[in-house]
Amino acid sequence: MIANEATTPADIEQAARAVRVQRPAYTDIVAYYEQLFTAQEASMADIQVPSYRLDPDTLAIKQRDHFPLVSVADFVIDQQAAADLLSQLCRVTSRAQSRLATTAQALAAAMRSDQFDVRPLFAALLAGDDDIFVKAAENLTAEAQGLAFLVYSAMKPSLVVGARQLAAHLNDVVWNKGYCPICGSYPGVALLGTDGERWLCCGFCWHKWSVSRIFCSFCENTDGQTLSYYFSEDEKGYRVDVCDKCRKYIKTVDTRVAAHPIYPPLAQVSTLHLDMLAKEKGLESGLTLTFQSHNPQ
Repeated sequence: MIANEATTPADIEQAARAVRVQRPAYTDIVAYYEQLFTAQEASMADIQVPSYRLDPDTLAIKQRDHFPLVSVADFVIDQQAAADLLSQLCRVTSRAQSRLATTAQALAAAMRSDQFDVRPLFAALLAGDDDIFVKAAENLTAEAQGLAFLVYSAMKPSLVVGARQLAAHLNDVVWNKGYCPICGSYPGVALLGTDGERWLCCGFCWHKWSVSRIFCSFCENTDGQTLSYYFSEDEKGYRVDVCDKCRKYIKTVDTRVAAHPIYPPLAQVSTLHLDMLAKEKGLESGLTLTFQSHNPQ
């Protein structure tokens, strides 16, 4: 556990306030995400998903050969909780003064009718079926990526609860891999803990796992001569870890420097300036899940 990692709505509020002070340009974005993340955390208390059962022999093989416990498609969603949260997020997003607001308004109106069922969208996101989102967006006169973002955001509490259940099966397995031991997704952000240990946070289910400090999470390069990082003197607690071999990067938060709670999903969306700097250097983000974040502006 990271010592100053946000775990409650009050912690999220503190983390958001600190970002607004450090980076005033993010004020509107952070205000939106603070509401979204707080709603997600509140929703987790009501999530009901069946216990994940793994065959002991299959589990042993997966752990031996470093296969994730499940695939993304295997996650079980609390359909009612996700639908309720989606309606709430649409209301929050409708006030965001952006293109995303238009998508939220269209989706909310459709959900109030008896002719629109959101459950196929939950299944489509787990299956990676982009066509369903494109067709649904066309029918709603909405944006497909924004629609996927809202649907994912509503499903996320079920994913996190499921990942926590599944983590009990990891036991003491050493997982020095760049992909999530729960679902196989790549990390969205990295953290440096109190003692300098390095943690990766899954970009899909948000499970955290420990890895070596000298390690590329995307190509598993361990050559210290081709791994580096850069940061701004103005915010030394945030940096970009770079691999010269695969030319990919991951954003990292040094929690030893930060004097306020850190909420990894907020750290991911409130450091877009680091993404821009990385792209200017010809680097590519290893996180390919485009529905993970959306600029409400």
